[in-house]
Amino acid sequence: MAKGKRTDALVQYADVAPTLVESVVPKLVPLHVLTAVLRNLLMERMPIADLPRIMKEAFHVASTGRPGPVLIDLPKDVQNWVGEFRGEGLLPVPGYRQRLHAARDNLLDDDKLARFFGMLEASRRPLIYAGGGVINGDAADELRRFADHFGIPVTTTLMGIGAVDTRQPLSLHMLGMHGLASANYAVEDCDFLIAVGARFDDRVAGVPDKFAPKTRHIAQFDIDPSEIGKVKAIDWFHVGVLKQDLKAVHDYGVRHHIAPDFSAWHREIADLKSTYALNFDRDSEMIQPYAVVETINAITQGDANAAPAGAHVTGGLFDFDAALIAVGMGGRVLHGNLP
Repeated sequence: MAKGKRTDALVQYADVAPTLVESVVPKLVPLHVLTAVLRNLLMERMPIADLPRIMKEAFHVASTGRPGPVLIDLPKDVQNWVGEFRGEGLLPVPGYRQRLHAARDNLLDDDKLARFFGMLEASRRPLIYAGGGVINGDAADELRRFADHFGIPVTTTLMGIGAVDTRQPLSLHMLGMHGLASANYAVEDCDFLIAVGARFDDRVAGVPDKFAPKTRHIAQFDIDPSEIGKVKAIDWFHVGVLKQDLKAVHDYGVRHHIAPDFSAWHREIADLKSTYALNFDRDSEMIQPYAVVETINAITQGDANAAPAGAHVTGGLFDFDAALIAVGMGGRVLHGNLP
């Protein structure tokens, strides 16, 4: 950082655009990565009087597009400043708004949809890998409609739990380090992986080269272009708004009477879920952890709230049929509502 006395508010962003005013922090990046990036940033000086506008714009950036943290670095002299508070106005940030508009206006065309369905029809074991982008994008209904119509099993990240009803036969619940064995084996066996609002983080794809090793193709839907192909090589991708994109995919398939037969894959999924189902010693008189979870699931039938310490571990055990975003120990409070 620049040395010497600073009399202006200092705003730091983690992606470098033509002007830093037009930049935003890449969202949902690991804290150690973010810290390393911030050590080497350029700085944009702004008058102290602009601080209220800066704060307001930071909340706007944090809650739109791909939601996530925005860092505002306030030097000591700014923290000690006394003056009249004016809460009106937003920063221009035209670059950020242009990127949002570009994503919203980037509609899937028939050629791109035909390539996607070409890969789907060529596959025998497709799998949807859904992340928090489905929840943030209010696209759970569209994802369910697409997956149900074409008979594609779904596994989710912690942030994606509730994107599909976890009680359904083709739901594999959560995958990854803290996920279910059946979900992880399905990822190993699938030949077409469809990533929807998911970022291939290290809790899921710890060793990228060994993640989904049998896939012939990987497709990725995301609103953030920086996530495309960042961890795994991608054969097909689309940067846009999930709600409208998943609807477009579903409608194209229906319109062209695409109806692949994945019945053999469905039997394999059922076998995986049966073989690796969570269980406990049912003859024991001791109260066992999964016995408690099973009882809660039987009572709530998916209509539950769960915000335990270590939700990233236990969240994958409970049933949910819907999701609501909120902050918790695992990054959010998990919530389910009966339809």
